[in-house]
Amino acid sequence: MEIRNVGHRTSLELETLCKDILFQLKEPQIGDHQKKEPEYDRKSEVKELIENDLHHALNDKLISPAELFNYLSPLKKILVEKKYNELVSSCSKRTARWLGKINFENFIYDYLIERDGVLMNIRNLGKKAYPELIALKRKFENELLNIILLPEDAFPRERLILEKGKWFEEDFVYD
Repeated sequence: MEIRNVGHRTSLELETLCKDILFQLKEPQIGDHQKKEPEYDRKSEVKELIENDLHHALNDKLISPAELFNYLSPLKKILVEKKYNELVSSCSKRTARWLGKINFENFIYDYLIERDGVLMNIRNLGKKAYPELIALKRKFENELLNIILLPEDAFPRERLILEKGKWFEEDFVYD
């Protein structure tokens, strides 16, 4: 992400390419009779990092935003996006309008695990919105942590809505 004019998708492609090259370099050549190393299981490592100490994993960039997002179940993704939208709507009108132009996934990929100063890169938001953005980021991190740590059966209403569809939420299910 530090390379100029490289977006999130390109950085992920570059990361994948580098991992492929490193993997090819580690593979033994034909006729090389060395022991094969056990396969590296990144998914279980990500799961362990998220479940044991998510804040540490995010702050030290031990996991990528894509790995965090892929770890979430479909239900939890919906809940996290809903919390993000609630937090954005609680901001000032100007901040909410410009954050609305950054969709939920872009916020996770581009800003969630980055330093707070990166929030200043959000287009058309000035220094006045900066404290509000930092507060939003902190609240969102806490909400994300709560949703990740809670079991899925703690969200029966949301599970029902996910299974039955959007009309079920709007017309039938009430608190």
